[in-house]
Amino acid sequence: MKRGSLFLALWMCSWIAACGSGDTENTDVCPECVMTPEAVAADDGMPTGVYKGVLFGGGVSGNVKATIATDQSTGTCQIKTGGQTYNSSDFTASITRAVGMTYTFSNSNFTLILVLDDAGKVASVTLTLSGNDIGASVAKEQSTVLVECFEGTWTQTVGGGDHGIWNVAIHGSRFVGGATGPDGSWSVITGTMDGLQFIVDNPEGQTGTGSLSKDRKTVSGTWEWPGASGTTEGQRTL
Repeated sequence: MKRGSLFLALWMCSWIAACGSGDTENTDVCPECVMTPEAVAADDGMPTGVYKGVLFGGGVSGNVKATIATDQSTGTCQIKTGGQTYNSSDFTASITRAVGMTYTFSNSNFTLILVLDDAGKVASVTLTLSGNDIGASVAKEQSTVLVECFEGTWTQTVGGGDHGIWNVAIHGSRFVGGATGPDGSWSVITGTMDGLQFIVDNPEGQTGTGSLSKDRKTVSGTWEWPGASGTTEGQRTL
């Protein structure tokens, strides 16, 4: 059952690799989507700035955008899932450089905790929504590197009929994301991109192909694992 989320990992990498193929013109990705980074140069290499990512575990599909102000004393967070939008009302920062910097965004519906290093690299993400633990992956946006978030589904067509959620955030030569299995379990997925070529950090052993539409609005592809295969589809949502 958990295989479904693992099947998808390599497929994600293949279509993500297509993102670097040069098709960048786009006028209508989604109502909230932007085509240039919102981050400013002053926040590059700092824990302050813009963070974007995807939700994929606990039966939830969605996206998240968080900001940390230059003084690190204020921050905002917005989570979108299931047609609902949640905005943070509280922000706290706990800066202990020896163990990383912890930033917490919360309201009555959710608590998002980001642990960052001095340069703003995300060390860990913890999210609870309506009292439930939710899988999430978040990346820092740079002034020259846009974070693009995609949400979709995977479907098994050979070797069973499993299906589940898959979501991923692309940021330059890296990507982070995750997928859920039909039993509700989820797996975090990370990797690197180099043009049309891809390298999977985790897991290994699967194969897949995929493509991103020229307007960078939708993705589709196929995946294969010994004794099982299927399709994937999705669209950019942030």
